[in-house]
Amino acid sequence: MEMDELRQAAQELAQQLERDHGVKAHWKANSVHIKGAGITGRLILDEEEVAVRVELSLLAAPFRTVLRREVEQHLDEYVR
Repeated sequence: MEMDELRQAAQELAQQLERDHGVKAHWKANSVHIKGAGITGRLILDEEEVAVRVELSLLAAPFRTVLRREVEQHLDEYVR
């Protein structure tokens, strides 16, 4: 997958997370940073892989499964 296609998929995921979970997203180089109440994360893109790093506070931990499922579904659907 081309880098511009990866960026588009990451942008769509970030917008979905903003809409559904009230987080804020912003780009730095080839990574999108997510921040919200009890959550910080990064989606890092390069030519060979997509890396996802998410940290949840103790209060946000119960949402781990829901967030993981959403991110995995989006990546499975749009990144091949």
